[in-house]
Amino acid sequence: MAAAAPRIRHLLRALGIADLAAPGVEADDLIGTLAARGAARGAAVAIVSPDRDFFQLLGPGVQVLRPPGPHKKKAADGGGNTALTVAGLVPYTAADWAADSGGLTPSQAIDVKALQGDPSDNVPGVPGVGAVWAARLVREHGSVEGVLEAAPGISRPGLRAALSSPEGRAQAALAKQLVTIVTNLDIPPARLPWADLAWGPPAPGPARDAARAALAELELAGAAARLDGLWAAADAAAAVAAGGGGGGVVGPGSIQGLVTGEELAARAARAREEGVSRGA
Repeated sequence: MAAAAPRIRHLLRALGIADLAAPGVEADDLIGTLAARGAARGAAVAIVSPDRDFFQLLGPGVQVLRPPGPHKKKAADGGGNTALTVAGLVPYTAADWAADSGGLTPSQAIDVKALQGDPSDNVPGVPGVGAVWAARLVREHGSVEGVLEAAPGISRPGLRAALSSPEGRAQAALAKQLVTIVTNLDIPPARLPWADLAWGPPAPGPARDAARAALAELELAGAAARLDGLWAAADAAAAVAAGGGGGGVVGPGSIQGLVTGEELAARAARAREEGVSRGA
């Protein structure tokens, strides 16, 4: 990872993508701080990650864009209403989390993971508490603290013993601390002006050639081949946003460029007709 990081940062800069780092700071905490800052200012925030930890940040103006699961992929391929970005990701919202978790709030995603743990993230959890029981306990008692307070009255002997023991209580408290994403960092990268973080496709010519070359150096020929299509889509979306075709399609609170497959096709057709796209 140490050897790859400089090359990745070089690639990000060639693609016009801002990269932020701060010594001793978790990337999740910097992402969480920027997401909260953006949402507070009325921005439509999209966190692109398969990491379920980011579910705790879901709320008004904040979505997580994730690879589609089998059911989402089927719905999208079958002409359903699943929204897709041009990168093939699907939005996950607070409503989706509530439906999947049986009515829990995004902040309670912290409590569920704290109880069940996650070995891949070195989160210990409480021994014997799996995903189903973690969600059930949080639904019934509201939080890790509520579960620990109610532990003596839990009907299952194994859970009662684990949640009542000093070791189990300490592990639950530590796990909650580990999985909670910080949203109020006060460090220079988190205070950068929004204009310094803006992205746009590199200008045609040498800048785009440099981006292709950066990918070629990493032997990512497939990704390099996709760039022209993605840039053309971004060019078309920018023209549409500027009034070139289909203005008003993106509704309040939605993510710019996040549309259903049907609307994406219709938008591209309008762009071609009006000459604002080079065949995207």
